Amino acid sequence: MLTFAEAVSLIRALIIAGNDTTATAIGNLLYVLAAKPEVLKALQDSADDDRLMNRFVEELLRAEPPVRGLAKMTSREVTLGGKLLPKYAHLLIMYASGNDDETHFPDPRKFDMGRPNLGSQMAFGTGVHRCIGAALARMEIKVASQEIVKRLDQIKLAVPEAELPYLPTVATRTFKKLPLTLKRRRA
Repeated sequence: MLTFAEAVSLIRALIIAGNDTTATAIGNLLYVLAAKPEVLKALQDSADDDRLMNRFVEELLRAEPPVRGLAKMTSREVTLGGKLLPKYAHLLIMYASGNDDETHFPDPRKFDMGRPNLGSQMAFGTGVHRCIGAALARMEIKVASQEIVKRLDQIKLAVPEAELPYLPTVATRTFKKLPLTLKRRRA
């Protein structure tokens, strides 16, 4: 049986992790489709191709992860990267920087659904602290992507890319607003 404090903590984590990150991921997918019309066209031409959609989702998570980093604390003294960290050291783990490692992902700022190592992106963390909702998040992004490309003919940024505002946060990469112009596909 959970204590009240444990239950509140779990519910709070589920609401934040299951809501904010999904909304951010969908905003990021709309941004990619608007900023990269060749990606939109490829997905529209193959909206029912599960393999392509899965590859899109993985590259989206690599290139534009909803969570860029999280605060952590060491539970014991540990050596990391040759540095001794004391017990209770505060860390900011930037998962997104792993996704930009050019020794692992050549030309990391290029959106490339053909990368041979897409599954090794770090959007959900790794190890025992890997996001428990990773499979659900992937499915939500995939379904949203499929429905968007099936229903919309055009997705364009309504302002120059340099003018897109982000929320002032280190943890997520969330648009404050994402002005788009949309054109519905004809039935």
